[in-house]
Amino acid sequence: MNKLVLMFFYLSLLSSGLFADVKVGPIGGTGGTQFEERLGYSERICGVYVNHTPSTIYGIQLDVCDAWGNRSLKAYHGGHKGTSSYMPIAANDSIQSIDPTKVPIYGASRVVGLRISTKNKVSKTFGYVGVSLTDTRVRTGGSFYEFITLPKGYEVHGIFGRAGAALDALGIIYREIPGEYGQGDSGRFGNVGGGEKAKGFMDIAMGEERICGFKVRHGSRIDALQTKMCNLTSGASYYKTRHGGGGGKLSSFDFLQGESLTAIRGWLGKRNGSTRIFGLEFITSSGRTSARYGSTTSVPFEIWVPKDYTVDSITGASGAALDALGLSFELTEG
Repeated sequence: MNKLVLMFFYLSLLSSGLFADVKVGPIGGTGGTQFEERLGYSERICGVYVNHTPSTIYGIQLDVCDAWGNRSLKAYHGGHKGTSSYMPIAANDSIQSIDPTKVPIYGASRVVGLRISTKNKVSKTFGYVGVSLTDTRVRTGGSFYEFITLPKGYEVHGIFGRAGAALDALGIIYREIPGEYGQGDSGRFGNVGGGEKAKGFMDIAMGEERICGFKVRHGSRIDALQTKMCNLTSGASYYKTRHGGGGGKLSSFDFLQGESLTAIRGWLGKRNGSTRIFGLEFITSSGRTSARYGSTTSVPFEIWVPKDYTVDSITGASGAALDALGLSFELTEG
């Protein structure tokens, strides 16, 4: 399939909603039971209900609108103590970031505060946001003020986490906004991370090529990524340009014959005012998982390749390190 056909193919895929979602998080602890609320393709979040006190987040619920004017509530997750507050999201607005505050309270990490901000700069806080290290409830684990900020052109497509009597952990599911990307971005998905001060890149598999491995430079974070390409007919291989700096330890992960990339797991962090990729691991179609490169943080993400699709290119942004990472797909032939 040539690249021009792929371009229009990607546009049709995006308009039909076939691309998988990116999940970031959850941030918090392991108490309670797991939950996940995923929006339909034509739905958007038009409000958020949060039950809270000045020191605790007890529960959360999404108010959802669809393209035909219908409105519904997703399931409520958590306990019902505290005050129920509502944050409306205007029709011309959407959630830009969700910043949970988590605290290890007597050995159990929980979400005790939330700040939700929109693209139109509307912000609302719930519970205990921006916890101080002098908080008497905080034990040796310290306190954590985390961030989940969406890349440009993406929207919240759901939430997931853990909840019981209170909200233990919270993560978000996001997807690309239909109609908010040009043809130059067609097919990209899951541009996870930052790239605020970095240069974008795209490693495209041309003709008979396929992605067959990676070189990674890593230390406390991912310093650089390099994509390996193999020719399906001749078996010849080569590496694309390195994206990032020359620091850290060099490692490589090669796919076996017939394997393809099915998922990337990673971890995000902040450095010098920019979101970076701190950790990575790769999963192949045979179920093999690479070594874990870099370091883990409390903000994990994962990008899964949809069934019957193959990764066509690696996208992202880099400067002195790897700032952002994404994938694009094509329908597997045959």
